[in-house]
Order: sequence, then C-alpha cells, then structure tokens
Amino acid sequence: MEDDHKNDWKQRSYKYPLKVSLQAVIDQWKNDRVESWTKPGVPEDIQNIIDDLEEAFDSDRPFTKEEIFEMVEELAEAVKGASQKFVKSEALQKFCGQINCFYENTDLFRCAEEHLEVYLAKDAVEKSRDAAYRLMSLEFELYTTENLNLTKAVVDFLQLVVRCYIWGFDAECTILCRSAIEKAIEVKVSDKMCEKRHLKPTLDCKIKVAKREGLINDEIYKIANSIKKRGNITVHEGPKDPNVTKLVRQTIKETVRVISVVTDDESR
Repeated sequence: MEDDHKNDWKQRSYKYPLKVSLQAVIDQWKNDRVESWTKPGVPEDIQNIIDDLEEAFDSDRPFTKEEIFEMVEELAEAVKGASQKFVKSEALQKFCGQINCFYENTDLFRCAEEHLEVYLAKDAVEKSRDAAYRLMSLEFELYTTENLNLTKAVVDFLQLVVRCYIWGFDAECTILCRSAIEKAIEVKVSDKMCEKRHLKPTLDCKIKVAKREGLINDEIYKIANSIKKRGNITVHEGPKDPNVTKLVRQTIKETVRVISVVTDDESR
C-alpha cells in the first residue's frame, strides 16, 4: 500500500489518508464480488436470474453464470450511463426490450444494485475531502442562521442549500438560494401588498415592496436581485452559463445576509 499511494497526510498519527483507506475497502469489496461469481456452483438467487432471462431472451441454450454476471454488469452500466447523459447507451438499447426483467426479478435488481453501490461509493470517496472543506466553509452561515427566527419553509430551503453545496451541486444550490430568499421575503411582503400597488405578486415585486416598506436598504435590494437573477439564469439556461455557478459560495453568503436582514426587520 505504501508503494502504491503517496501519503499526503501531514500528521504522524495516521499512516494513510482516509481517502486511501476507504478506497482500499471499496476495491476489496469489488474484488470479492467478482470472485464470488467465479466460484463453482450456482446459488439459488443466480439460478432464478438465469431462469427468468432464458425465458425473456427465448434462449436456445442455458446461460452460464459468467454470462449472467456480464449481463448484470452491462445492465448496471446502462442505468449509470443513462443517468449521466440521459441518452440511450448501447447497453440500454440492448436491454430495453427485456427491461421488465430488471424490475420483476428482485435478485437481478439486487445484483445490479451492488454494481452501482461500488460506483457510487468510489464517487463519494473522490468528493469526500471537498465535501468536508465545503461544510466547514459554511461555519459562519450556519452560526448566523442558528440565531434567526426562521419559518419552517425557509429552514427547509436552507437545509437543501447546504446539502447541495456540500456535494457540489452548485446549479441546484443557486436555484435553492433564490427560493430561500423568496420564502423569507414573502413572510413580510404578502401578495396583497403587491396587488395594492397593481403589481403581480412575483419575487421581483416583493423585493421592490420590501425596499419601499423599509425592510431592506439599497444594498440588500441589489443583493436580493442578484440572487434572483442567478437563480433565474440557472433555471432557464442551466449549465450553459458556468459563470453563475462559480459564484455559488458568494450566493450562499449573500442569501443568508438577505434572510438575516429581512428576518430582523433591520436595514444593514
């Protein structure tokens, strides 16, 4: 292990970084799974898969356990590929006629699920260090919101903001920041307050009314509009405008600031 991995952990208490140790466990699990399919004999659950697939494919010869394993892996890869690109992969096209087997045979589902568990575990390991850093970087925002009297709707959206940011879903995080300030502002600016001014009760209107009512000052007004604009761009253009999501950390910081000001009824 020491020859294969560079130890970038600086404390002498640990021989290997956590990422290396977790990756070793995942690799071992994956190897054990492959080896289990090469052992002699056919377990009952694998035989159930063989019987169902032979019927579905109308095969003129029995499937081997190795062939079933290959099919399970291809099926899992097809699902993974479709989820990543939302296009039909070659493997998915191959199985689309018999895809009901995937849902109807619980053993086949479980075996394919194990393949995806390995894939997702490896992906989580790669992201774990960045996720930890991102979580710690929210220390001030988490402390600030703890001391605010927030509605459940605002809290729910802020929790989603945190979850998305931690795991790198920056586009979703940006959209949720817009929703969070919308929920916070609508507590103080009702639909009727917009309608009295002959305006539609949109977020744009409520931000304007909040300023006119003295709930926010010019600076917070501009910040709230910036968050709204980033959220709108992300909803309508998505990843086409990466410059918006590059500001995700700033967007979170500004979101908490807007909510803090609106909640406290103070212009800062």
